[in-house]
Amino acid sequence: MRAHSWVVGTLASLATMAASSAVPPSRPAASLGAPAAGRPLLHLAGTRSLQQRESGSTRKLDSALADLSGHLAQVRADHVIEDLYALNPAARFWQRSAAEGPLVLVDAVTTGDPKKLKSALVSLGMQHAVLYSNDVGGWLPLSQLSNAAARAEVHSIRASMSRTRAGAVTSQGDFAQNSAALRSTYSTLNGTGVTVGIMSDSYDCYAVYAEPSSNVPASGPTGYAPNGFTATAATDVSTGDLPSSVTLVSTTLSGTTDAGEFPCLNYGKPMQTPFSDEGRAMMQVVHDVAPGASLAFHSAEYSEADFAAGVAALAAAGATVIADDVGYFDEPIYQDGIIAQAIDTVEGKGVAYFSAAGNSADHAWESTSPSFPVVSNTAPTTGEHLLNFDTTGATTKTTLSVDIPGLQQGELMAIILQWDQPYVTGAPDSGG
Repeated sequence: MRAHSWVVGTLASLATMAASSAVPPSRPAASLGAPAAGRPLLHLAGTRSLQQRESGSTRKLDSALADLSGHLAQVRADHVIEDLYALNPAARFWQRSAAEGPLVLVDAVTTGDPKKLKSALVSLGMQHAVLYSNDVGGWLPLSQLSNAAARAEVHSIRASMSRTRAGAVTSQGDFAQNSAALRSTYSTLNGTGVTVGIMSDSYDCYAVYAEPSSNVPASGPTGYAPNGFTATAATDVSTGDLPSSVTLVSTTLSGTTDAGEFPCLNYGKPMQTPFSDEGRAMMQVVHDVAPGASLAFHSAEYSEADFAAGVAALAAAGATVIADDVGYFDEPIYQDGIIAQAIDTVEGKGVAYFSAAGNSADHAWESTSPSFPVVSNTAPTTGEHLLNFDTTGATTKTTLSVDIPGLQQGELMAIILQWDQPYVTGAPDSGG
């Protein structure tokens, strides 16, 4: 068993900050042109124009969606998904057929009645609409972004951009933590009577990719199994790596199901690599440690609202232990967002919850007393107050250098900005 990590992050805009980026907006791949020989091409996604920030409706869109809406006219009719991923490689897009327009995965927030928000978005064509707290997540037609932002029920809309925190090593955890030795001494301590719920990207997409008609390679940088582990769920059952029955749990709170509703081939080709069946990989680890435990799976890839509802759905299905390895870029750092709130709720009912938090070490900049001493006199930030990145205040430094490591296809670098002020997500009365 080995997980295949496929996304590192996204280049999100710092446009909400007064120290705005001076990098021009992104363009579809067709108009980028080839880089000079030996020169890598770095693509920045998620910039917002001053006009968009000042507009009453478009400023409801986060920087990723604002960037997309500003460049939709440049998307080629015969390369829709390819061009959309060129505009933002970390957002999630889906086009069911050439006759239908593309959809983008979003989370929308309201300070009013969440049920009215859901109804309004469904009337605009949202698919797989899931409600949790004051947040509605789902697939919204890109052509309806402006109309959605103009609805009175909508406080803000953001692109749902997730990433798995997966390892790249065959598990030796059962041996390392001595659980194998424990079971040999106490044979009844094998998980019998316990249901473990898993939340990750996918469960059995390998079986879809293995079909000759999928046109998804198994090996190479764009392959679904470059590590050589091509086993499907059925193979795992036959070899004893998984039990014979794994429950695929639906988001019962919304009346919709995750099982087969969105095809595994909808992963963002050619800009992103295929789904990794990381959920199945996690289950293999659990089955090694607790071979008697029942296993249940719910995807964590279809919006933050769906993730939060999935936590509740797994608990309702009997899971008393739940683990995930997925995070969303805009989950609040300084407060509990809706996913953390859902976890708190099931934990209060006795569920043990474990999350792969990841480790970004000291790859961050932080200030407890930000200051904005300089007014910009150059476009595109003319008239804006720029942040001083020198936290000592001894000098004035309005830029911050960032070292970008070598990236492979499907990998991205995340730049995330948050303030220690209230989010409206999950707290409609916060005033945030």
